[in-house]
Amino acid sequence: MKLRVNGMQEFLLHGTFVSVIGMVGLAWVIRGDFLWRDLFHYPGWFGWLAGPVLGMCTAVGGALLYEKIPRLRRFMPAEVLAMMRRMPVGLWLVVAVSGSAAEEILFRGALQPIFGMVITNLLFGFFHFWAQRRLLAYGIGAFLMGMLLSVVFSWTHSLLTVILMHTTHNLVVSAWIMKSPRFGEGEDIREDQEDGSTPPLEPPGGNHT
Repeated sequence: MKLRVNGMQEFLLHGTFVSVIGMVGLAWVIRGDFLWRDLFHYPGWFGWLAGPVLGMCTAVGGALLYEKIPRLRRFMPAEVLAMMRRMPVGLWLVVAVSGSAAEEILFRGALQPIFGMVITNLLFGFFHFWAQRRLLAYGIGAFLMGMLLSVVFSWTHSLLTVILMHTTHNLVVSAWIMKSPRFGEGEDIREDQEDGSTPPLEPPGGNHT
């Protein structure tokens, strides 16, 4: 079945393709053949199981925190996450799966052996921060998630395990966003804005006045 996309979605699809090729290419330039050794290292039955289970646990835990802590929603606006609902499922699956794999190949596979866990995941958090200062919670969450991924990678020595973990996390979070009434078309987002938990987005780059 052909994937139907509009202009913005086509831009996102092409951007994802370019970024994935760029991240994997940069990772190979940095680590060469050592990268493929880590990528194809067989994780054993425990690694195959640990990746999806840990990914599901981190996704469910993050969703519960977001639902239960209004202050957290001030730093991760619902309307940003709600944009995912307007994307075709097939497109979002391509973005979530390919992006997760490429990020692990670059950050865990190439950068972590050189820069260590902390610096690598500071870069990983900044990579997820975007231009919106009010997405600070997203950047901090990415740093913490990255630290956990780094520990798992150091433990298993397998990029396949952390790719499975990261991909499962993204897919479960995506399913939550698609199903949660909090990210519906306008109604719940307006309620959050009225009670002060989700004020309107700033223009890209923040408010410079």
